[in-house]
Amino acid sequence: MHTNQTIPANLDAVAPGNIEHSADALDVGKRADALDEGRVQVKSAKRKTGADVVAKKECADELAKKPAKKGRPRVTPYKEGDVWSYRVRRGGLDIYETGFENSDAAHEAINALITQLGTGKAPMYGGPKENSVGKSMQRYGLDHLPGLKGAPQAVRRMNRWLKALRLPLLAILPLGQADQAPKGVSVRKGRYWAVHLVPHTDVARIPKGLQDHRAALVSKSADSSRVRQVLAAKPMLKLSHDDLQRYIQVLEAEGLARATVVQEQALLRSLFNHARDCWNWNSMGKNPGSGLKLTGELVERERVLSLDEQQRFDEVLRECREQLHGPAFKLLLQTAMRASEPRNATWGDVDMQNCIITLRTDKGGKGRKVPLSPEALDALRELGPSEDPKEPIFRMTYESLKAAWRRVCERAGIVDLHIHDLRHTAATRMVLKTGNAVFARILTGHKNWEMVDRYINVTAHDVVKVMHAVDASPPAPATPVEHAEASADVKALMAQLSSLHAQLSQHLAAAPAPQPAAESIEPHAVRRSAANDPQAPQNQTRRS
Repeated sequence: MHTNQTIPANLDAVAPGNIEHSADALDVGKRADALDEGRVQVKSAKRKTGADVVAKKECADELAKKPAKKGRPRVTPYKEGDVWSYRVRRGGLDIYETGFENSDAAHEAINALITQLGTGKAPMYGGPKENSVGKSMQRYGLDHLPGLKGAPQAVRRMNRWLKALRLPLLAILPLGQADQAPKGVSVRKGRYWAVHLVPHTDVARIPKGLQDHRAALVSKSADSSRVRQVLAAKPMLKLSHDDLQRYIQVLEAEGLARATVVQEQALLRSLFNHARDCWNWNSMGKNPGSGLKLTGELVERERVLSLDEQQRFDEVLRECREQLHGPAFKLLLQTAMRASEPRNATWGDVDMQNCIITLRTDKGGKGRKVPLSPEALDALRELGPSEDPKEPIFRMTYESLKAAWRRVCERAGIVDLHIHDLRHTAATRMVLKTGNAVFARILTGHKNWEMVDRYINVTAHDVVKVMHAVDASPPAPATPVEHAEASADVKALMAQLSSLHAQLSQHLAAAPAPQPAAESIEPHAVRRSAANDPQAPQNQTRRS
């Protein structure tokens, strides 16, 4: 680990016993081409006169005004024992840094330092050396969460780092409810959320039904919590790529899904990018969150709820004391909504007459309209429409919904089924019912076909069922297919043809059967009469 030491430029302020050390230090700087940059040579431990000090300060000011040259800096790192160090002078300050593993790392730090000093922007909040990872995560949350659509998920990941240091936790409120924040608390407002801090408490209020669920989560993540506690206390400047790689390995060892590990990696990488770009922490060098290796493979889920599993699932739900979980799961299955969307939507967004729920904002940030089936309408009625149009459709928390899901699946004997798999199930059943992927796309709200294809999980067994399905009803007469853009005249003509077809069928059914005696004579007579009388109706021949 490298350290940073600043030596005052005014040698009169240095104690006499330390002057020799300062001279020796500047002697080392000669090897770093310090003299080429116009530094004042200190050949002995003698005290400088006032004129020398003034001249030295003027020289330093001139150097500070000169723009930094592109390319490799003039300062050259040198080796001290087993580590590499450098010394650079900018703005009247001698900056000494050591502890680099190789010369390339030292060169990278020199470039970052000179770039930072050349911009004239000092690092905010004291820089990466003075701020721990946990404290930086807190500041990052205040800056980033107000404009983040997925803040409810991100704030949980951020607060894990804050809890490790017992720091005040991040809390979010919808933008329209910002006035509900505690009085006297600073609130950051953005496009979607109002973010503020709440005190950290050791005793969390856990509902009775969630105690076992929360205890299982704590036991499973014990190793990653210990590693996170160590990393959260480290200064941002000292957090290395190896530290984060070990943390990722612990997360994978706990059996977390690859997507969860990727989200944690993305959070750390974005923290360092934000610190460099927005706080001017350029001395950190390369982002330690970049290039982390993940061993697990990203497997796309294809799990859907079968009809047999749904029957067992419904039977268990009917026995539950909580009456809201059943219609909640039923609504998710029928509408393909994400679990968070009914919690963000309100009863004012529900149009029971037109069978539509209007989501003001969704994951893409643009919102969409969700069609409602008869079963979805029944589920909404069971949830109890509220007289307050601003009340959320789902009044339960996500943790409560997830814990209820886990208990119901255990009692029903259903394995490896997530709440989000209901979204896959709804899209798949829509395609099997209609044979049209466009309907599934409207149901899920995806903008590209690649994502729609990921949620349509039709298997070979489903295709076999369709191929061997027996339709007992007689085939209906073929009717012209109405095009969506057909004109009114064409539609009217189609209606007339259908009416004539029905009248002709009734007329033929009511016609009397031909007499057997005249069977061999009547056709010839009819043909003769038709030939002799040109005005005879032609349909008479067709009828005979």
